Amino acid sequence: MEKVTVRDLTPEELLELKGEYNNYTPQGRMHASIDEITDEEVFDHYAGMSFNHEDFVCNGAKVPYITAEALSHEELGELKERYTAWLLQDKNLSEAQIKERAASIPDEKIIRHYAGVQFWHDEFDCNRPKEE
Repeated sequence: MEKVTVRDLTPEELLELKGEYNNYTPQGRMHASIDEITDEEVFDHYAGMSFNHEDFVCNGAKVPYITAEALSHEELGELKERYTAWLLQDKNLSEAQIKERAASIPDEKIIRHYAGVQFWHDEFDCNRPKEE
């Protein structure tokens, strides 16, 4: 396996890396969309690191994370609520108001917005064991 630098990645690999970067940006800052992340920002962040093409999902790698397209109905609903809460964070909305607004967002908008972002099933409350 030949190692490559971040600048040698394909556009698909770079998009996948942007999703990872969006999950783990410095100071816990998360972009509203990976469209806001520039190539240069990713190049700077991953400078000096090397990658294997085989390690990217777009190249067939099997990993325990999933894309927004593969989320269950419940997971997607929870993601819509996160998105709505982030988008309207300065509005002081109640949890019920956030849920109501989130329910009106089309699935396709959320899937497109989070394209390239990687999720784990266990990061969603709906997948955690319920306390008795």
